[in-house]
Amino acid sequence: MDASNRKDVRRAEKAAEQREAARLDYIRRIMSEALGRAWMHQLLEMCHIGTIPFVAGHSDVTNFNCGEQNIGLRLWNDAMKFPVEYVLMMQEASHKEIVNERRDSEQRPTSGEHPGSADLGRDSEGPEPNSVGEYDPFADAGEET
Repeated sequence: MDASNRKDVRRAEKAAEQREAARLDYIRRIMSEALGRAWMHQLLEMCHIGTIPFVAGHSDVTNFNCGEQNIGLRLWNDAMKFPVEYVLMMQEASHKEIVNERRDSEQRPTSGEHPGSADLGRDSEGPEPNSVGEYDPFADAGEET
């Protein structure tokens, strides 16, 4: 390209505009599908969007994280150019997070007993009556219930 030639400059500008339009069209295609939005959200999280990249005492790790965040900010800016799809992506991610939290909480026993623990004669109402060897913090020293 001859920078002094106006036609060459205009041709280069037009080519750059076409590349940018094609890139944004592809981002739109990614954001138009649920799997694409999930992929984009995961990528933004991996690029430290919404977090602080600083790691105390480790400037090399901080610098690496800042580089990842720089890429993430560019992708985030692109995703924000499609506000309807962006909001949908965030709603889907929030819904997924809520479902995962519920699933995790459903895996916990309702009895309050840890899985695999020995039955110490306790239930949700307290110790069994007349159980031997239970510690009573309010009993006098030397006295066991």
